[in-house]
Parts: sequence; C-alpha cells; structure tokens
Amino acid sequence: MRFSLSLSHVGGEKELPFSYQYLLTSAIYDVLAKADGEYATFLHEKGYPINNKTFKLFTFSDLQVSFKPQRDRMRLIGTEATLQVSFHLPIAAENFIKGLFQDQELTLFDRRSRAVFRVIQVESVVSPFVGKDPAVISEKAFTLLSPVVASKKDEAGKHHYLSPLDAEFIPILLGNWKSKYAAIYGAERAEAAFGEASASVIFTEGAPKSRLVKIKANSAAETSVRGWNNFKLKLRGCNEALGLVCNSGIGNYNSLGMGCLSYGKP
Repeated sequence: MRFSLSLSHVGGEKELPFSYQYLLTSAIYDVLAKADGEYATFLHEKGYPINNKTFKLFTFSDLQVSFKPQRDRMRLIGTEATLQVSFHLPIAAENFIKGLFQDQELTLFDRRSRAVFRVIQVESVVSPFVGKDPAVISEKAFTLLSPVVASKKDEAGKHHYLSPLDAEFIPILLGNWKSKYAAIYGAERAEAAFGEASASVIFTEGAPKSRLVKIKANSAAETSVRGWNNFKLKLRGCNEALGLVCNSGIGNYNSLGMGCLSYGKP
C-alpha cells in the first residue's frame, strides 16, 4: 500500500542536508512508534529475514520540495512539500496505517538544523496490481521516485555500487527482488514465481545520473551509498511479485528511501 503525504513546514530551520534520507527514515519510525510501538520495533529491529539478510519491506520517495542549494544544504523555499510512503502490508491495514500519519509531525534534524513538517493530508495511492490475479504474468515500465542502489560486496567485505550500465546491475536487482519474495512466501514458491521474471533498463533522457547519500553524516558511524536515476525499469513477473516490488522498493537500502518506483497508471 502507498500513501501520498502533503506536508507543511511548521517549525525549526528552513533547511535540510542533501543527505536527508536517514533523518526521514528516523522521523517515519517515530510516527509509527507513537501509535504502534510493536510494528515500529518490528520494522526497525527485525523485518523479514532470509539467508542472513533482513528486509524491511517499506520505502519512500524523494522529498518533493522547492529549495536553493547552499553548499551541502537545501535552503527551503516556501512551506509545502510532498512525500510518498509505501508499505507491503495487507490491504485491510490501509485505514489503520493512513490514520497513523494524519496530523502527525515529521521532525528531521541533525547537528546543524532541525526542520518540522506537519502532515496536512494523507491520500491512498492505489497499486496497479491490486485486485489482479496474483499468478498472472504482467510487464510494466516504471519511472523512479528515488535513486536505485545495486550493491555488490567483494571478498574483502567492501561494497561496490553498480551503475545501470554495469552488466551485473540487473542480475543484482533480480536476485534482491527474488529474496524479498522468498522472505515472505518461501524459497520454493519464489523459485516457481521467478521462472519468467525479468528486468531491463530503459534510457530515455541521456545517461544515468548518480547520487551519493550519506548515512549518519558527521558522526563516527558515517557511511555512504550511491544510487542511480534518470532511467526507467521494465519489470516482468507475476502480479504478486510486481505488487511486492511496488510496495517495498527495488534494489538495496529501500528503508532509506532508495528504489521507490512510481505506480503510474493502472
């Protein structure tokens, strides 16, 4: 399920770091914890484990807000902003999750600034795969609402972030997508469901562009990940698997706002 949040800046400084994703993740967890501490703890600490990996199965889009660049900060213009947030949950939970965000505040802060946004409106965004036969194979081209991360770890344990031009980019995305499915439905069912699954990159506006995002910036625990955008992804698979990737995101670091796909038109 997905929600479009209309936000208004109501307090603190009118600025954000360019790497605001970790701050926004924390703010979303805080909203969930206030209303349902058990679910927030499950997302933050447990998730859906498989093969030494854990998937949170939620993601969010880039924050849509007007700003002027100011060194490593975004100086906000005006007060309005929008955000899409997605969760892979039963449709029966939609009204409950929707109510959690209504009239809540998202506080994004680091060592240099603190910005407070109030949720003015929450609208449900209908997935194009809701109500469709879960076993039927479909194909759809998706635009990106946030950069896609394809991470590969070498023998020394170092992560390499691959470009869409890299031959291993698509296999990594497919493997990650299949692992998410297996974490929910089991490995045997995943093998059957992904027999006809495929993915490809569509370049429509020139070369892909990369974005480096810092996590826990300016702290001893600071790390960075690199994602890519300025392209589309064509995905083929059963409707159940496509619905999952719509809700949870494609690639790595989805709970940090990476790999959020546009629902587009049904």
